[in-house]
Amino acid sequence: MRPTVTLLTNESANQIIEEGFALLEDPGIELHNQEALELLLSAGAKADSNSHIVRIPERVAPDDHQCSPNIWHGSTPSPA
Repeated sequence: MRPTVTLLTNESANQIIEEGFALLEDPGIELHNQEALELLLSAGAKADSNSHIVRIPERVAPDDHQCSPNIWHGSTPSPA
């Protein structure tokens, strides 16, 4: 049987996700890729063309965090 390690509570993980979404909107991200910028703008993000700062509201961000696994199977490096 493998031991189980819990690194974060569900509450802590949700707080990290919520704060991440807040940072995507304010202060936003600096983006220089025109194709990515156009996709984000078409989805509802706001951009400043002078500073290249894009503000991405939570409703625009994908729900990928809901698709990520709840369990991670990792290993430690073998000693040299």
